[in-house]
Amino acid sequence: MPRRFKDKDIVKVYFRTRYANLDFIGEVLKYEDSRYYVRQIARLSWRQSMYRDDVFICKTHELTEVDSFKLSVYAKEIKTMLIDNARGFVNSDRIKWSKDEQKYVSDNWYGNNPSRLAIYVSFALKRLTDACSEFNTYLSAIKKAGKNTEDIPVSFTYEYAQESKILSLHRVFPTSEQTNIIGRTSYV
Repeated sequence: MPRRFKDKDIVKVYFRTRYANLDFIGEVLKYEDSRYYVRQIARLSWRQSMYRDDVFICKTHELTEVDSFKLSVYAKEIKTMLIDNARGFVNSDRIKWSKDEQKYVSDNWYGNNPSRLAIYVSFALKRLTDACSEFNTYLSAIKKAGKNTEDIPVSFTYEYAQESKILSLHRVFPTSEQTNIIGRTSYV
């Protein structure tokens, strides 16, 4: 059976398992055993803690094409979530300053570190907003050239990203930790 998505294509993922219910934007890394390996670029829901660009093993029906025009909508959603989370960090009684580590520490059950989450969400938002500004620059160049904007492809393929120089989404979050691969039976 032929592949629906190529490597490096940007997709929206509806990841549903018994243990997880996640929506995120991701980059297809590879296709193996009728499954796609998708690196998370930006979560559309930040209830669960994420500190790095994890890789999810997804089924084909969980992936959809990302419309280039929707990038700004996703960026606004993430910005709103970041602001809400920042308010939660500041107002939380469970966060305290640790002089030993010189960073915020949380004493909740899961050991989530709010400052790490805020840094990662900020990076994800920056990556997405940079892509939006690159897309707007590309769009204005097309309009100045007198070309029709209806010719812009619906799917966000890597070839399209290279042609239009919208490559911010392919930046990887810098971390010393090993990439976490999340499968169908993994807890998220």
